[in-house]
Amino acid sequence: VRLWRIRSWARLWLWEDPVRTLKLVVSYDGTGYCGWQIQPNGRTIQAELEDAVRRMLGEFARVTASGRTDAGVHASGQVVSFSVERPVAPERLLRGLNALTPSDIGIRTVARLNDFSAIYHIVGVAIVVLALAFFAPRQPLSFALQTGFTTSDYPYAWAFLVGLLQAQWTYTGYDCSAHITEETLDPRRNAPWGMFNAVLLSGIFGYILLLPITLAIADLGSAAAAPNPFVYIAETALGPLLGNALVLLILPAMWFCGLSSVTTNARMIFAFSRDKGMPGSGLWAVVHPKHRTPVAAIWLSAALAFALALYSRGFNVIVSLSTLGLYISYAIPICLVLRARGRGKWSELGPWNLGRWG
Repeated sequence: VRLWRIRSWARLWLWEDPVRTLKLVVSYDGTGYCGWQIQPNGRTIQAELEDAVRRMLGEFARVTASGRTDAGVHASGQVVSFSVERPVAPERLLRGLNALTPSDIGIRTVARLNDFSAIYHIVGVAIVVLALAFFAPRQPLSFALQTGFTTSDYPYAWAFLVGLLQAQWTYTGYDCSAHITEETLDPRRNAPWGMFNAVLLSGIFGYILLLPITLAIADLGSAAAAPNPFVYIAETALGPLLGNALVLLILPAMWFCGLSSVTTNARMIFAFSRDKGMPGSGLWAVVHPKHRTPVAAIWLSAALAFALALYSRGFNVIVSLSTLGLYISYAIPICLVLRARGRGKWSELGPWNLGRWG
C-alpha cells in the first residue's frame, strides 16, 4: 500500500469540534488482498490502513473509501478519509503510514524470484539424480543402510545425533511460513499448511537426492576427509568435468536459498523494529519511499550473514545453534499447550489441526 499524499480538511469551528478529518490518496497492488472492505477471514486494504493508523496514533479510526475494490483489484489513486482527535502534521502522517503499511510492490519481485527458485530446485534435483543414476558407478542399496562408520572419537550414536543437526537445518524452511503470516490470506489455515507441505516436500525430495549421492560414494573415509564431500563424490563418480558442472548447477540454488533467508530475516527485523522490539528500531523500520522495502533491515540481514561466513569453521556452529534454538522455540509452546489440554484448560482447536493426534 502506498500513500501518495495526505491533506487535512479544515473545519470552520475547530474550537467546537476537536476531531480532524484527513484525506488520503492511496495506491496498492491488490494481488494479495480480498478487496477493500474488512472481512473476517482475509487481508483487506481497509484493515491494513486502520491497523497502521491505530499503531501510529494510538486510537482507532474508521477509514472510509470513495469506492470499494474486489479481491485482486489494484488501485492507483483511490481517495479515502478518516477522522482522529490527536493532532498530527500531514507530512509526518504520510511518512508514518507509509512505514507501517505492507510493502507489496517490493514483495512482488521477491515472489517472482521465489517462484523461479522452486522450479530451479525441482529441475536441478532431477538433473543431479539422473546424472548420478545413469553415469556414475553405484554401490548396492544395502550400502545406504550401513551403520557404524564415523570419523569422530565419540560413540557412533552421539556422532549420528550431532550430524543430524545439519540435516535438520535443511527442514527449517517451514519457519518462513510463520514469518509471513501477517501477509498471508487466512493465515490460521494457510500458514500451517505451508509449514506442513514444506516439511513433507523437503523430506521426499531430500531423500530422492540423497540416495543416489550416497550410493555414488566410492570410499567413505576419503569422502569424509575431503574439504567438501559432495564435490569429491561428484568428481570421483562423474569425472572432473561433469562433476564440476553439477556443482555449478547447485550454486544458483544456494543463492536462492540465501535470498529466501535474507528476505525472511529482514522481514522479522522490520517487524520487531516496527513494534519497537529491537535496538535501533527507528532505523530498521524505515521503508524506502521508492522501492517500498525496509532497505536498512535487508542490509543488516545481509551484513550479519556475511560476517558469520568470514570464519568458515563457525558455519557448523551457527547451523547447530540456530537449529537447536528454532526447534526449542517451537517445542516450548507445544509443551505448554499439551500441559494446558491435559489440565482441561484448553479445549478449542484451530481451523487447521490434527485432531486427537495434535
